[in-house]
Amino acid sequence: MGKPAARARIDSSAHTGPIQSGSPNVIIGGFPAARKGDPLSCSQHGQGSILSGSTTVFVNGLPLAREGDKTGCNTSATPAVATTQPAPPQYWGGTAAKGAGKDGAIHGDVYDARVLGAYASLEDKSGFGKPDTASAGFALADITVGNTKSQDKYKGEVRTKVGVANASGTLVTDRADYGAINLNANATAIQYGASGSIGKEGEQYGGVGGDVYLATAEAKAVSEMYDGNKGRYGFNVELGAEAAAVKGEATAKADFYGVVVADGKLSGSAGSAGASAGVGTWIDSTDYSFNLKVSGELAVALGLGGDASIKLALKPILDWIYDDDESKPSPAAGSGDGVIKTGCVTVLVGD
Repeated sequence: MGKPAARARIDSSAHTGPIQSGSPNVIIGGFPAARKGDPLSCSQHGQGSILSGSTTVFVNGLPLAREGDKTGCNTSATPAVATTQPAPPQYWGGTAAKGAGKDGAIHGDVYDARVLGAYASLEDKSGFGKPDTASAGFALADITVGNTKSQDKYKGEVRTKVGVANASGTLVTDRADYGAINLNANATAIQYGASGSIGKEGEQYGGVGGDVYLATAEAKAVSEMYDGNKGRYGFNVELGAEAAAVKGEATAKADFYGVVVADGKLSGSAGSAGASAGVGTWIDSTDYSFNLKVSGELAVALGLGGDASIKLALKPILDWIYDDDESKPSPAAGSGDGVIKTGCVTVLVGD
């Protein structure tokens, strides 16, 4: 359920102090919209600011504040730095099936299906505020049934694809902290597959899967460089082209509380031609992790038998040691923490 939107100069915050200023150009109920980081005054503690807001509604790039959102006294009254929001995806699709979405597919809680359908899309997969990935494809039938969208402990799905072809490309060359030139195209006459998992990723998790392809071909080129983007420093490159009359793949993944995450893929084919190889390594400062992946002929040359990747992270261990909730002191009474007490009852804003 939505909450009343907060406004400057009329709505009150913790300890009855008013919100002092808000958006310079967005008006709600005749007053400036209040945002996360906007200043407030407090009769008990002096200056303060709004500490939280909506996660889906933004004003001038900042979360819109609502009645009930957190405030803090004795905190900076400077608005938080606005973060770039991902550009909304754009879809185009056509299908013989009724009830399909803009992407040309039918979506349900336990299934996704595309029948006699074609699609094209532009997406912002890097999250830099503008489209960077273009995709297009066609399928006589592409049907997935399972509960993988749920929060169930046990999940599984089965896949059937007939006459499927798609291609995609990603281009990011104007960033100092990230660069990508990725191309991928594949086509398959028939594919059958299934997968299952138990547990929750980031805790204890294990998953396995398998697929069989008849008359399949794929070409791929991946080049990514990380220099601080999302805390990553390193690279990921892959190049290959393969075709096979019959191909089989088996996959497995394991996760132990985010400390060790590993997955691998074994494949075999008959009537095949082509080769591929790839390697990627990077460190991630957000979880103090080291990441390594190898694929294709390089993985075979290293004696791994198939594609493999592993992640080793220190942050979960440090959190267990230093961030035990039971050891955290409770905030002192009258510390200045509070919430916005009023809002515009005719403008309701969700989470």
